[in-house]
Amino acid sequence: MTFKQQIVNSDRNQSEFKQTIMDYVERRVCDTRVNLDKNALSNYGTTLRQIATAYNVDESVLVGIWGMETNFGSFMGCINVFTAMSTLAYEGRRHDWAEK
Repeated sequence: MTFKQQIVNSDRNQSEFKQTIMDYVERRVCDTRVNLDKNALSNYGTTLRQIATAYNVDESVLVGIWGMETNFGSFMGCINVFTAMSTLAYEGRRHDWAEK
């Protein structure tokens, strides 16, 4: 693992924290996204309900996050998760969260 400044820069510049919630939603949510979410709920409903129950989160919220963050698994990123978390823990701003 090595410290990656790119991770810190990305963490500090997430668009959802630079815009109002309504601006973010208006730019990110469209009919295509809603249809993809509905398809995911239909195709993975049983699994999503199990996860939702285990973590006390509505399955539609899980689908929304899954779709926005990974496009339903088609984009998983290219940064090693251990490098990312250790960088955030070392950098300090999110130390407690990242270290856990």
